[in-house]
Amino acid sequence: MKRVLLFNRVHPRQIALLLIASLLASCWIPRNDWELDSRRNVTPGTTTTLQEGVGTATLADVLLQLGEPDVVSEDGRRLTYQWTKIEGMFIIGAMYMGSARDVTRASAIEVTFDERGYLVSAELLYGKLHLD
Repeated sequence: MKRVLLFNRVHPRQIALLLIASLLASCWIPRNDWELDSRRNVTPGTTTTLQEGVGTATLADVLLQLGEPDVVSEDGRRLTYQWTKIEGMFIIGAMYMGSARDVTRASAIEVTFDERGYLVSAELLYGKLHLD
């Protein structure tokens, strides 16, 4: 007796219909929340505040305002502050099963100083959306 695999009988249209049905059974819930272990004192607006101090703010001023950086360059002239926000939740359900996943975005502010310790630039870096 010859065994026939189930997937050999599935037509591409059936797969497409299954994918469309899955998308129709899903929803997006927007959220604007922090990850539990994420830095909360830095936001995209912090970049604007820092840029106002270019040329006058010192390394000590930035450290007092934002705290210890997450990444420091070897020469100590570039500091990076990172945080992760939850952008929303993607939920998909089918029959008696379902799944919910957070969609997050990692962001960072890179702060650069000159050799005298004065602020040169503050740049906002956005990461890609990530499904957790």
